Amino acid sequence: MIALKTFVDRYVAFEPEEWAVLEEKLVYVNYQKGEMIHFTHDIWDALYFIRSGLVRSCLVAGAGKASTRQLHFNNNNATILNLFVVDYASMSKQQPGTIGFEVLEACELVRIDMDVINDLRNASAKWEKLSRRLLEAAYIESSTFYQSIIARSAKENYLHIRDNMSHLIDLVPQYHLATYIGITPVSLSRIKQELEPKK
Repeated sequence: MIALKTFVDRYVAFEPEEWAVLEEKLVYVNYQKGEMIHFTHDIWDALYFIRSGLVRSCLVAGAGKASTRQLHFNNNNATILNLFVVDYASMSKQQPGTIGFEVLEACELVRIDMDVINDLRNASAKWEKLSRRLLEAAYIESSTFYQSIIARSAKENYLHIRDNMSHLIDLVPQYHLATYIGITPVSLSRIKQELEPKK
C-alpha cells in the first residue's frame, strides 16, 4: 500500500511539523460495496485518497448507459489516476461534475475537504506548489493513459491490464472491464478465451 505522505513526497517534501498541520485535518471514511461515493453532476467539495479497496469511476452516456472511465485502487502499480477519487475539473472549477464513483470492493478512504485545501494553499507556498503539481501530473497521466487506450487494440489493452493490474481481472466484473477498454463483454470474453490457457 502506498501511504498518502509517501505519494505526496514525490512532488513536494514537507517537514514533519508541516505535514502534521494537514494530518490533524484528515478524515478517514469507509464505504461498502455497491455504495456511491459521488454521483454524476455532484459538485466536488473534497479530495479522496484510497487506502484500501476498489472503486470505479464512470461516465453516463445516452439512455443512462454507464461506461467505466478508471479503476481506483492502492498498490505499487497505482498512479495518481488510481490513488485519488475525485473529479479534478469539478473540484477546481466548483461546477457540477461529469463522473460518478461506485465502490466495487469495500474501501477505506482519506478525505481532505476543500476548505482545508484552500486554507493550506493560503498558508504556505509549498501547499500551493503541491496543488499545482498534482493537477499537472493528473493531466499528463490522464492524457497518456487515454492516448494509449486508443492506440492499442482491444487485445493489447486486455494484455496491459493482465500484465500490470492482474489483481483486477478477478475483482472487477467483466462488463466493467469491457467498458474500461471500450469493447462489449462478449468481445472481452472472446479475447480471454483466446489468450488464457484452457483449464
